[in-house]
Amino acid sequence: MKLKRSTFIRLAAAFAACGIATAAQAWPTKPVRIIVPGAAGSAPDVAMRLVGEKMAEQLKQPVVIDNRPGTGGVVAMNGLQLAKDDHTFLFVITSTSAIAPVTIKSATSFDYVRDLQPVVRLALTPLMIVAAPGAPATMEGMIAAAKKDPGKVAFGTPSPATLGALGVSWLSEMTGAKFNAIPFLRPAESLTAVATGETQYFIDGVSVSLPFLRAGKVKPVAVLSSTKLPGLEAYPLAVDSVKGFEVVGRFGLMATRDVPQAALDPMLKAASAALTHPDVIARLTNLGLFPNVGGPAEYLQQLKGENDLWRRVVKQAGVSPE
Repeated sequence: MKLKRSTFIRLAAAFAACGIATAAQAWPTKPVRIIVPGAAGSAPDVAMRLVGEKMAEQLKQPVVIDNRPGTGGVVAMNGLQLAKDDHTFLFVITSTSAIAPVTIKSATSFDYVRDLQPVVRLALTPLMIVAAPGAPATMEGMIAAAKKDPGKVAFGTPSPATLGALGVSWLSEMTGAKFNAIPFLRPAESLTAVATGETQYFIDGVSVSLPFLRAGKVKPVAVLSSTKLPGLEAYPLAVDSVKGFEVVGRFGLMATRDVPQAALDPMLKAASAALTHPDVIARLTNLGLFPNVGGPAEYLQQLKGENDLWRRVVKQAGVSPE
């Protein structure tokens, strides 16, 4: 049977379109690797494993978690840059992307916004301020106490180059209240110090403080998110007392700049779908992490804003890279 030329052209175009579609769907062609800058069992590791398990179902390939802890994300970043592979991605945390490059010498050459491209914003975890049983348990009362006795109100924090410690510096800058920031290596020690009245206040992620709070050993002052979050509705928001005082850790995925859109789109779709599963949401929330999905453009703007904010706070606080 002889085909008319016009029919032949239409069939050829249809087959070509099918070929293009098949090629576009070919990614991933092997397991997807996500490098996590945290040890096995850490909150970032557990969170990414939960999300990765659901992503694998949609991607039709295993999602392998590659733990690379150490030096404020430097080890993980090096691992990504050496991969030279469009199946390898980096799990990014605010502390590694915005703070480490200006507080850790070996990380000062890194610029996550310049060197990488955002894939998807996944979740956030807010910080929280708690008070000793005998201390004022409101933002207004805490700030007034610090203004009355500058440098006398003891504020327990994680180590100096962390969101918590820098959050206290930023609060001082915003309000003019001067606190006596005391870094602790272990959260349990700092919370015990607050519970016994050795220090008046403590700041860290909500997951760290909630056990002491629920046991009645410390009092809530404020959650440092911009809006109320599920399970935390009973606690005041700091932004209602100090406008703009939001301190949260954000989590997302980034890739090297040579990873093609054909790989980025399926990752965005799979991650977004994973974070709609009720069991994933429940288990993340139990870790103090709250799904907060955002596309590449939105995530990029947030990364830039965080970089500008924390670099300015670090400079204002006089913190030098170590």
